[in-house]
Amino acid sequence: MCPKALTSLKYFCEDLPQLHLCCAGSLLGTALADESFPVGKVEFLPMFPMTFTEFLEAVNDEMSLDVLKDLQHSEYQSQTSHDRIWERLKTYYLTGGMPKVVKSFRDLCDENMAAAIMTARAVQKNLIDAYYKDFAKHSGKINAMHIASVLEDVPIQLSKNINDSVKRYRFKGVIPGKKAFTDLQGPINWLEKAGLIIKVKICNRAEIPLESFCKYNLFKLYMFDIGILGAMLEIPETSLLLQNYGIIRGYFAENFAAQELRASGSAKLHSWQSRNS
Repeated sequence: MCPKALTSLKYFCEDLPQLHLCCAGSLLGTALADESFPVGKVEFLPMFPMTFTEFLEAVNDEMSLDVLKDLQHSEYQSQTSHDRIWERLKTYYLTGGMPKVVKSFRDLCDENMAAAIMTARAVQKNLIDAYYKDFAKHSGKINAMHIASVLEDVPIQLSKNINDSVKRYRFKGVIPGKKAFTDLQGPINWLEKAGLIIKVKICNRAEIPLESFCKYNLFKLYMFDIGILGAMLEIPETSLLLQNYGIIRGYFAENFAAQELRASGSAKLHSWQSRNS
């Protein structure tokens, strides 16, 4: 969104309060804007990639929606129901929840599934390219390089988790010559504010308040969209659908869970890890 357009909302509120005005825009363009912000004049509604349920709605899969609802409210879960939802979830692992990607898939999937899959991946790659261009536009050349390095590293670190849960994010080697949290704090905070990564703080005790048992430099990082995650790792589309991309599939499930929790309204996510882990 144009920063000046955002500022103008103040005057709409003061001079034309009966008008209900809704605006949408990239957080990349507004979170770090230098223009004055109309404090108290604007209400926010965070937007996230489509959840799995919203994906089923978008592709008009009413039967799967009914099955999913039954699974959530029934003690008995048939293998047939499980298999149907699992097949749809594998498709969601491929497409993710970005609206343009889902639309491109939906428009072709009934007539040509192969074309739908290839088109969805092409749209994902275009979106990734657009993100990198936004980095340079909003943060300057040097900062953009560091931000890009962190974003590229998140999927790589996730994919290195083989037989266990995703470990904490490692700082060494992400940016040449940098190895401390303070060196990466700026790029990580930028990406988090832009909504492109999900930070999950690590607690050493599962007690309330959770924040009291977290350290500022101990956390996990996930991608904001599971489809973008697969595209950045260049996992073949057929491998995602067949679930034959090795023994590292657990991190995909964790990223999916983090994405669903954030979209459900969980502003801050936490995980537990023993002191000896």
